[in-house]
Amino acid sequence: MRKKALLIIISILLVVSLTSCAFIQRSTIKKQIVTTLYPEYDMVNKIIGTDQETQNLFDVTMIIKPGQDSHTYDPSVKDLITIKSADIFIYTADEMETWVSDLSFSSKTLVVNLSKSDDIELLKVEDEDEWEHTEEKMNHEHTHVHSYDPHYWIYPMYAVSMVKQIKQAISSSLEDPLGTRNKILDKNANEYIHQLLKIDEDLKMIVDNAQNKTMYFGSPFSFYYLAYFYGLEYELVYSTCSTETEPSIDTLMHFIEKMKAEEITVVFSKELINTEACKMIASHTGATILELHSGHNVSALDFNNPNISYLSIMRQNVVNLAKMLKVDQTILKNLEKGE
Repeated sequence: MRKKALLIIISILLVVSLTSCAFIQRSTIKKQIVTTLYPEYDMVNKIIGTDQETQNLFDVTMIIKPGQDSHTYDPSVKDLITIKSADIFIYTADEMETWVSDLSFSSKTLVVNLSKSDDIELLKVEDEDEWEHTEEKMNHEHTHVHSYDPHYWIYPMYAVSMVKQIKQAISSSLEDPLGTRNKILDKNANEYIHQLLKIDEDLKMIVDNAQNKTMYFGSPFSFYYLAYFYGLEYELVYSTCSTETEPSIDTLMHFIEKMKAEEITVVFSKELINTEACKMIASHTGATILELHSGHNVSALDFNNPNISYLSIMRQNVVNLAKMLKVDQTILKNLEKGE
């Protein structure tokens, strides 16, 4: 009788032990979140935050490598395995990651196309309309134009929508989506949104106080949303967002003459691209080259720098844009101080 009772106790302990091990194994397996571009990668990490309650639940991967050109990226077999194995896969738009439409996903993977939100409307780019600044004035042939411009994350209010969608996707993966961990996600997402709203306010303020309302780009152009929503003009030497075709000498000379006539002292370059055209413009006009960062991706150095984020990039854009638009020096100094 005692032997039988002992066997029952051992069996119960064994079941409890195995159940506990299974629970520990399940609880220590992190959810895999895969993103394509840097903005959503940064948003995911900031929403998860540094609290161990949430941080220990997720691994986050940006599928393009730091410093890589997102427009020419094509996923490797290894990348595809990573993407298709993800619990959550977040990408920008079919117009940006054109290769996504060829993939099939299992029911395990939550696929989030951020551009499909009702809060985001992609702006259609027509050769004869939207790019007339370059086409008509400079007669510069198109080579790489999206039918819909996918660079919507540059507009802070669309970035707000991105944060909300990402937070919802992460919350949906929690075992208790209304519990303590979700409150942490809510807090972090709201703080991120608050900073985006401040950037939007600053952009409106510098445009309202601008002496010049035309942006001059010596590098490929990805800022149509900035121009569209804040009422800015632009002059370009590249007619698209890539360097597939270099500008002609006539185009460059027209651009230089325009800058001189308007007494423009700043020319914009784009991150991760060091074009000879921009250097030539600066040397002929005496203008300072400043970076207006599109946020597609960052260098390996910036990727590993805890002080660099999508938000810090956008804040520096505000400062550099203020210099281009010739705002009052008091306003500029306050922006540089982060006020």
